[in-house]
Parts: sequence; structure tokens; C-alpha cells
Amino acid sequence: TTLFMTSLYYRDPLEKWSPGRITLLGDAAHPGPPAAGMGAAMALEDAVTLAGCLQRGGADPAAALVEYERRRLPRTRRVVQTALAIQRAVRTTDPVQIAARNGRFRGLARLDPVGEPSFGRMAEHDAAAALELSVEEVSRPARQL
Repeated sequence: TTLFMTSLYYRDPLEKWSPGRITLLGDAAHPGPPAAGMGAAMALEDAVTLAGCLQRGGADPAAALVEYERRRLPRTRRVVQTALAIQRAVRTTDPVQIAARNGRFRGLARLDPVGEPSFGRMAEHDAAAALELSVEEVSRPARQL
């Protein structure tokens, strides 16, 4: 059996995704560790938001790309931060942190056996519905990721 090992690399979120009439989406814009399992979903949310902004932007695609970026940056940052926290929790070797993590997971399992408190808020985001909110509303810290 051959073992292939590779490191997971992370880079800080970009402050700007859209220089002029070009933009990024998905992992190109906001890469994060796979710990939350949200990579493909985030790319689809980006695509829905980008399409909506371009449709509304009409003759000014550069302004539509700025709106797309402003709408998506807050959520993508929260999801990437959550994935990083999950990764740190599951990869720790510190016995005290392991005991605390395992206790938290046991407590969450008692509250909701399917894990809704941890992961449900990330998965329930509706990108199309978010297009109906103002940029300020989607930028506000909220209960939802």
C-alpha cells in the first residue's frame, strides 16, 4: 500500500475579489479547510449571488461585481472561520483541549443528535433569498452563518 500525504494550506481571506470586470468565486475567492464540508455549497451560493447581481446591474457589470463581493464577503468569512475552528478542534493533540472538545460534542449530541446546533446554520443559508436583503442586512453579524 502506498500512502500519499499532503498538507492542508490556508491563506487569509482576500479583501477584494473583483478588480474591474473580473471576479473570483468559490475557493479561488475564499479558500478554507474542508473541515466544515461547505466548499461546493459556498461556490454555488457565490454563483447564485453573482448571477443575481449581474442581472440587476444591467449596463454596469463592474458595479454588479462590487455588490456581489459586498454581499458575499461577510458570510464567506464566517464560514471559513468556522471551518478553521473545527479543524483546530479535531486536530489538537493537547489532552485538555481534547477532553473539552469531546465534552462539547457529547453535549451537542444530547441537545440534538443530528448536530443541528453546529452545522445547520451553515447549511440553511438561502443565497437567492439573501439577494432580497440590502447589503447592510447581509453584512450584519447574525445568528445564521
